[in-house]
Amino acid sequence: MSGSRADEDLRIGGIALKNGLALVTERHWAAAIRQTDGTISVASGQKVRLPGGGGETRTSSRARSGGGSGRTRPSGAAAGIPLLRGLGRFGESLLVLALVKSRLPKAELPLEGGRVAAALAGSMAATSAVRAVTSKSPVAEEVGTALAAFLPAVLSLRNTPISGYHGAEHKVIGGREAAVRAAGRAGQDPVEAEAIVVGDSAAATKEHDRCGSNLVGPYLLATIATNLIARGRSGRKTPMASAAAGAASLGIALETLRWATQHADSIVARLLLLPGRTIQKRLTTTEPTAEQLEVGERALSELLRLERAAG
Repeated sequence: MSGSRADEDLRIGGIALKNGLALVTERHWAAAIRQTDGTISVASGQKVRLPGGGGETRTSSRARSGGGSGRTRPSGAAAGIPLLRGLGRFGESLLVLALVKSRLPKAELPLEGGRVAAALAGSMAATSAVRAVTSKSPVAEEVGTALAAFLPAVLSLRNTPISGYHGAEHKVIGGREAAVRAAGRAGQDPVEAEAIVVGDSAAATKEHDRCGSNLVGPYLLATIATNLIARGRSGRKTPMASAAAGAASLGIALETLRWATQHADSIVARLLLLPGRTIQKRLTTTEPTAEQLEVGERALSELLRLERAAG
């Protein structure tokens, strides 16, 4: 495994599909799905980068330990323009899904299917009902509509294949991270440690602090605040103000989540992450089957292969 770029700083994210999993790093994506005949199909490629994410210089573990030339690479995860970097990375995730679908036509994306349509209809009906009941209280209306729009979508994921692949996503990422840490404690160069190719996925937990579910608390708070501001003195939101509030709330929530994950031991961070952690544990993430975990490990192996090949 000599020459591998898989190192301590390699940050991996994921998107659970209904029949598989997509994983991403700064530069690449890889996806694996379980076909109806039981076989696994894999696709991968370079990730499209959008403006606004920025980039910081990050040095590989080989360079830090005194070996190699000390090459650096950009990292939009920890640099860039506040608010815009989060929106840029969200847009990049949507582009990854488009690439996955084009390369793996049988991939079932998270928003496909009748259950999602039912959830959207439920959200619209609940939102209308809340507005009718709370029309005289702007605060109550914004709180109620935020919850009404969110709850049906979350409940639609409960006990579905996507929740199992969500668990597989966390396990393969967490397993690799644990293997990297173990290599570091043992004094091994993580770049050379073969164990980090997959890691002990089965032993890892099905929850992860970088999960998108942890965006729930910050996003609800940001949505309520930005929509109240968008009302202005008139108490009414124009379509343009609503659109601006939606973009701002997502950007603020992503920045807040970034801060919370960096200060996870603080009381404020724990409170911000509590709703998402609870949702992960109770609703959106289940223990994956052995078959789902196998799919996740195939996606991880392919992603790390691309990273190693990139040098």
